[in-house]
Amino acid sequence: MNIKRKRILSFIIALSMILSSFNFNLFNSKTVHAKEITNVEATVSINDAIEAVIECMNKDYYGKKGGSLEGEAYAAMFRAGANIEKKGWSVKKDTSTYGLAAFGSKVTQALALMDLDEDPTTYKNINLISDIAEEVKKVSLPKDIGINEVKALILLDRYNEKFSDKKVDYNTENAIKNLIGVQKEDGSINGVPQYTAAALVALNKHTDIDGVNDCKSKALDYLHKSQRDDGGILTSRSFNTKINAESVNYLVLAGEDLTSKQWTKNGKTSIDALFNLWNGKSFLNSTGTIDYYSIPKVLDALVSLKKAGYGDYQIKGIKFDNVKKEEPEKTCKVNVAIVLPENGKYVSYFKPQEVTISSKEHNKGLTALGALQASTKMYQMSKNMVISIFGYENKGSNGWMYTVNGVAPDIMAGDYEVKAGDKIIWYYSMNGMEGKAPTWEELTGEKKNEDEEKKIIKVNLAIEGYKGLILDAKDIKAKEGETVAEIFERVLNEKKIEYINKGGYISMIGGQEEKDRGTYSGWKYSVNGKFPNIGVAGYNPKKGDNIRFIFVKGFMDEVPYIDINNIKLDATSLNLKVGETTKLNVTITPENATDKKVIWTSDDETIVSVDEKGNIKALKEGKAIVKASTEKIGKLEAKEAECEIIVKAKNKPVIQKGGSNINTIIDGVIDYYNNEHFVTNQSQLIGYEYSAMYRAGADLSKKQWHLNEKFEPSFDKELKYIGNMADQSLILIDLGKDANNYDGRHFINEIVEKIDRSNNYFGQREIRGVIALDKYNEKFSDKKVNYNEKHAIEKILDAQCEDGGFKERKTSTIINTAYALMALSKHKDIEGVNGAISKALTYLHDVQKDDGGFYDKSFITGNHVEALRGLIAVGENPTSKQWTKSSDKNPVYALFTLWKDNNSFDAQKGESINNRGWVEATWKALYALVDLKEAGYGEYLVNGVKVKGLNDGEDDKEEKICKVNVAIVLPENGKYVSYFKPQEVTISDKKHDKGFTALGALQASTTLYKILGKMVTSIYGYENKGLNGWMYSVNGVIPNIMAEDYKVKDGDKIIWYYSIGGMDGKKPTWEELTDGKQKDDEEKPKEEPKPEKNGIEIENLTTDKEFKLGCDAKVTIKATNKTEENKDAALIVGLFNKDGKLVNYGAAEQNIKVNENVNLTVGLPLPKEGEYTVKAFVWDSLDGMKPISKVIEIPVK
Repeated sequence: MNIKRKRILSFIIALSMILSSFNFNLFNSKTVHAKEITNVEATVSINDAIEAVIECMNKDYYGKKGGSLEGEAYAAMFRAGANIEKKGWSVKKDTSTYGLAAFGSKVTQALALMDLDEDPTTYKNINLISDIAEEVKKVSLPKDIGINEVKALILLDRYNEKFSDKKVDYNTENAIKNLIGVQKEDGSINGVPQYTAAALVALNKHTDIDGVNDCKSKALDYLHKSQRDDGGILTSRSFNTKINAESVNYLVLAGEDLTSKQWTKNGKTSIDALFNLWNGKSFLNSTGTIDYYSIPKVLDALVSLKKAGYGDYQIKGIKFDNVKKEEPEKTCKVNVAIVLPENGKYVSYFKPQEVTISSKEHNKGLTALGALQASTKMYQMSKNMVISIFGYENKGSNGWMYTVNGVAPDIMAGDYEVKAGDKIIWYYSMNGMEGKAPTWEELTGEKKNEDEEKKIIKVNLAIEGYKGLILDAKDIKAKEGETVAEIFERVLNEKKIEYINKGGYISMIGGQEEKDRGTYSGWKYSVNGKFPNIGVAGYNPKKGDNIRFIFVKGFMDEVPYIDINNIKLDATSLNLKVGETTKLNVTITPENATDKKVIWTSDDETIVSVDEKGNIKALKEGKAIVKASTEKIGKLEAKEAECEIIVKAKNKPVIQKGGSNINTIIDGVIDYYNNEHFVTNQSQLIGYEYSAMYRAGADLSKKQWHLNEKFEPSFDKELKYIGNMADQSLILIDLGKDANNYDGRHFINEIVEKIDRSNNYFGQREIRGVIALDKYNEKFSDKKVNYNEKHAIEKILDAQCEDGGFKERKTSTIINTAYALMALSKHKDIEGVNGAISKALTYLHDVQKDDGGFYDKSFITGNHVEALRGLIAVGENPTSKQWTKSSDKNPVYALFTLWKDNNSFDAQKGESINNRGWVEATWKALYALVDLKEAGYGEYLVNGVKVKGLNDGEDDKEEKICKVNVAIVLPENGKYVSYFKPQEVTISDKKHDKGFTALGALQASTTLYKILGKMVTSIYGYENKGLNGWMYSVNGVIPNIMAEDYKVKDGDKIIWYYSIGGMDGKKPTWEELTDGKQKDDEEKPKEEPKPEKNGIEIENLTTDKEFKLGCDAKVTIKATNKTEENKDAALIVGLFNKDGKLVNYGAAEQNIKVNENVNLTVGLPLPKEGEYTVKAFVWDSLDGMKPISKVIEIPVK
């Protein structure tokens, strides 16, 4: 009965196989033949996609445009390397049919020319770059920034990089700041994703400008939020290929990794989304018609991706039917059986036989699944799993499995590559993996050969290349007696990992080949940590052996060679002042990379020098690029990181008159400590007093000081709190002592532990801890400690309030803000820091009082000191106009609010003497004074501050003087007229800083002069023009050196005169100026210097012919603007004594609209006695000082 049943079943199966070829289902309505339930997802590379889109251009775009390839489309095909001539395109470079009058047309045209590798400065006799740069310079408000302006910034930066010898200026900082200003609250630029992505490209080139990093961060947040679930980056409801392509193109140019997790939505990237509306041959729009205009945009994006290194990126789920590649047929002859269990044994439903797998006829490849496909069409799949053969479906733990050569692989059948002669059995297993597997011998009756009877063992195989782990396979099934080579080849074939076996020597695995990392680099293997001295074909592993292949640099090496993936500097831009030093630190990833040697270079050693450890020194003003590079090892190219360093001159303080300079005041404070403090404090310098004196350069050997470097607060004697640890560390660091190895304590490590562990916003103590860490790392760079800098800065920034200040509890405080500035000054490379510093400075501006001080209700020296030190730390000039109040007082002046006659400082006005507030106030002030000195303010004069015992030397040092004769003359009507009558003047070394020189003589005579470098360029508003200008003679001789270099002596006669005709102009003589006679052998001056002709007509409305002593002198002029633009005019009225010296003056200035006139009036109070003259000058402006009218002169009687 069983035999009869089997025959019937065999007949039915055979019949069904015949009928299946006619799509007829014998069994039921369910499909059980060769149709798959789910196709395996297809993938193609970027390189394949470029080829397909070029073909799409050659068909769809060609047909739409009638074979015309213009502008941007031509540039895209050119960049893609398309064979344009082969297709017969009619090529045009023009991007617009309307010409190049519009700004946007110029930008688009110039970008296309750059892509075509042409110079946009010579296109159709138009310098597109120059025109565009000039337009960008005109940008004055954020509203002026549109997409054309953003593209212009990208263009100009590209041009300046490519044509560095012809760089153009476009007022970069102004343009970038206006671009930042146009950003909306949601982070977008003009509310459009592709414009926002374009802005990122422009911003990326200028991260040194304040606000750029914050702007980038907001823009990226916006773009991430704009990414749709289908991967596309756009905000429209329906998908738009062109917009997504533009976004992709710009983001790639901005350096974004679009394959990363953060740019992946539902498993799709924006790169995959380029083909969301691709039908295999063409791009479609949302209506289903061909989208011609997206084709060149997608092509351009793909080329940018390829150039950025994404050529092999696999785009998921698409195919290219428009590009057919003929591949030769591949076949593999294997043995196959398909069996089902019946009555305790397996029965063949497809008898054991040889079948041929063909790459053309079978799409499952030369795999175990391909073997099934070549044997029958009656199977079904769900995803990658076979779920039914001959109508027998998987149920519960029962289902279809397969073996190859007696072994059940642990990978899916579609992934297992077979080779000729393999024996594949597909069998229906009962009870899942525990079901007994049939053998080829029991199905065929063949006897097992000796090799197949060998015992199955398990081994482990790991492969580690120079790019990391390639394979880590555990419990691999192998036969006893198999060699490492056989196991290696079988596993790598299963895993589809490429390799080359040269007669038992493995020369390549996974594309990593011998000599890739040097002459002697290559692969070697070990078993259980030992390296055999025989090849892989001669070694037989045992059960449980660990086989490991590693890529080594030298054949004797026993550790794997690991590539450097990235090199990064801790700063990409720095601003230094001449003479300053710093250190660039490099981070190499991965940390276990093999060759970590760094080569440091500066592209201009005259501006910035760098040593082999990355120590930087600013030598002179300018810009230099410091580069850190790794070595080129074999085929591994060197990795590079750059830092742009801008070096500026040292801060030049605004000089005041009188008082004492910072250097002298420091000496005065030292004198206080050496005398009064020495006596009243029993010759002790404790803690910060000691370090302050040490920093100030005091000679501590002059006195028998008892020096105590310990910080000893009245509480926390053990220094358990971070604030006290920081104080002790700062004292030690300033004394040059190691705070991380002091008195049995490691203060720096202890601070690191507390800083890294703290999750609340940072107050004073924690911030000072960060200051101590940074100061230690600067001072002891060879013992540098690592701490979580980003975490620390984040916690400092968390303490910033809306008003810009930093809080200790709920509201901003001056001292917390000061400490925050000091800490943040060392971390400007971290995102958000520059913006935070800017806001903090605004806060300090707001709280600064009219006396220049920083305080809430009453002035406290210690708090003000910290604010001043914070300003200096971030590079602010505390003597500048920006920090000078209307009272003419600045923070440096305010430091001396509580300056005492004994050269010390009080802490707070009205404070009880019992508090001894001056002790802390004085050492804190000394710290600030030293900071000022080190920042270049040593010679800054603090008005009204007298130093006991020193006083800048003014009381003790005898004044030196030199009496000379001076005249200042101008040519008028053919002769020289004295504007400063010939007379004796006294040059004083205390009053005049130009010394006993011809320039000092001018300084002693008048203040109305200007100097450029060493040259006098203007006196009384008359400026040098062409060959005409100011010269001087001494005792009738014209020296051949500059006036500041010519030393004068008592009695010398110095004439400053305006020469017509440069050196050929005849000089005046002392005789003709004093007795009116002119020597016969000397010519008269040619003519007087004429006032500037600038279209302002001047009329003198003053009716007085003379002024009376003791009254007010009032001069009025009428100025009429005859030009076509608004102009300034200024009236300066000066009172000169009988010697021609200016003793008082007043001024008025006003802007005059076109064709209008204004009256300018200046009044001066006149003395009650003496001989004086009033002179009025009319200039183009108070700053310009260019005369636009003759001098008005009125006597005083």
